Amino acid sequence: MYKVLIADDESIERKAISIILGKNDNFKLIGEANNGIDVIEKAKNLNPDVILMDIKMPGMDGIKATKEILKTNPSIKTIIITAYDEFQYAQQAIKIGAIDYLLKPVRPDDLMKSIYKAVLYKTQNSLPINSVNLKTYLEINKNVVLFEKIKIGDKIAVKIEVNKIIEEHLCIKSDDIKEFITILFIKIIDFISNQNGFIEDKLIKLSNEFSTKISKLESITHMKKLISDYIDIIFNMIKLYKPYEPSLIKEVIRYIDENYNKNITLEDVAKYIHLSPQYFSRYFKKTMNMNFIDYISKIRINYSKKLLSETDLSINSIALKVGYLDPSYFCKVFKKIEGTSPHNFRKNLKS
Repeated sequence: MYKVLIADDESIERKAISIILGKNDNFKLIGEANNGIDVIEKAKNLNPDVILMDIKMPGMDGIKATKEILKTNPSIKTIIITAYDEFQYAQQAIKIGAIDYLLKPVRPDDLMKSIYKAVLYKTQNSLPINSVNLKTYLEINKNVVLFEKIKIGDKIAVKIEVNKIIEEHLCIKSDDIKEFITILFIKIIDFISNQNGFIEDKLIKLSNEFSTKISKLESITHMKKLISDYIDIIFNMIKLYKPYEPSLIKEVIRYIDENYNKNITLEDVAKYIHLSPQYFSRYFKKTMNMNFIDYISKIRINYSKKLLSETDLSINSIALKVGYLDPSYFCKVFKKIEGTSPHNFRKNLKS
């Protein structure tokens, strides 16, 4: 389990982030800080794996705090949280060693993706925090040919393109080849994750194995063989996963039918079927021709209509029974779907 520390002077932001983290078994919130001085002290005492750092805090801002923390413990990965008008500050933070930045209000899927990214680089010991490595990372990201080959599932072409990229890098610089190949591998699995929905903890495990093995190699030939073998592993994962797709949506529908009366979210369902929220959202919309929120709203309203017609339960009670904690929001959704309020719907049935 990875340890996370939150630094934000707004208690509501800290609470929101702690709720998101609480839904993931891979991370543990070990502390909260409400200013820059406090987070430096807590980082020293608690030794977190990841810090979620607000830029503007009293005492010391997030940039200075990040700089101080990384001086004494460079293994800690920092994710900057910022508002739109603080974007330039976020860029500065990345330059001094922050792994990523998030814009307020923080979306759950963006937060988890950034934290997994931080953990991934922590386990690799190849975080692109300096300008040279960051340039390498971005150059790989721009390799359209490689990602197109991955997208169409041409494994042989992917291997050829990977070898080409490695050879081109060797012509320019060879002393950082292990780091370069590791970053290249990270980009490949990150792209495949977004395309195929493999959840991030599986990728962390795969990356750990790759990083451990490549660290023991000296021959370029052996390094190329290693990444080729791991491309085979990834494509085999995709191949094994594909036959289950038709039955997957049936399992999703069954899960929603059994849990619509609870406060379930897209993230909850994605976790249940072991997919990333981003991929599940795309997959659901493509398969069902509607987004997840619209579907679960439709299911809940259908059940509420049954209760309105067959019981004398109050509208507030019905709202709770179909998964809405806020009765006024339930009425709003009901009217949007049915064109009338729950009260009028019941009244019309009786008349």
